Amino acid sequence: MRGLRAGLADEITEFTDHVSVLVNSAGIGGGEPDGSDRRLTVDGHELRFAVNHLPPFALTQRLLPLLDRGAPARIVNVASIGQASSTSTIPPSNTATRARAHTASPNWP
Repeated sequence: MRGLRAGLADEITEFTDHVSVLVNSAGIGGGEPDGSDRRLTVDGHELRFAVNHLPPFALTQRLLPLLDRGAPARIVNVASIGQASSTSTIPPSNTATRARAHTASPNWP
């Protein structure tokens, strides 16, 4: 993850002593959803995964101490509707949560 801006968590830590809400919003379409033009980063990660998942995860991990101090803190991960049409070999980790989100929002894929 050479392109990941490692200093962002440090900047936030210098700015505040706690975080109550962290909203991760990153997105890239990365080409045709059928995977016909699959792209890789210089680190060998699939481009969509590298942009949409790895940096938000890394940032959240780095900010966990501030989130603990901001308890009860919340982490919100936002994705676009474009992610619904992409093919993925990674199964949803929590089908029950996905089902609740679908019930709560009629626009959820």
